[in-house]
Amino acid sequence: MTTNARKKIDFNQFYGGTDNYYLHPFGGHYTDAVAIMADSYGAYWLIDACMAHGAELYRKLGADSYDCGLLVFTLERNNEGGARLTVDNGNGKTLATQEIEYTDFPEEKFTLWLQNKVLFHPNEY
Repeated sequence: MTTNARKKIDFNQFYGGTDNYYLHPFGGHYTDAVAIMADSYGAYWLIDACMAHGAELYRKLGADSYDCGLLVFTLERNNEGGARLTVDNGNGKTLATQEIEYTDFPEEKFTLWLQNKVLFHPNEY
């Protein structure tokens, strides 16, 4: 049996905005909480997945760019060592899902929001 040695982040320390915005190669930005999550958990792949899904969904929804609306990304681990990334419109309507075969992401359930080309933790809203 293996255990995940990564220390979980207290996301309650992030509230009411961010001090920095980090440029993502796919376009758009992400915030301090997202950067710390990615560094601490080795989860830059999660940022990439959110930004890629965001760009594609806004194209499908007919938006000129993905700088409108809110997308909610929820990563939930399963018992087989993988996870499911679900994207919804903020009102519970599922827009996309992605199965992740394996992850050592330490949170059982984790949510990020994308709005106006900025990916952020809900506490930063």
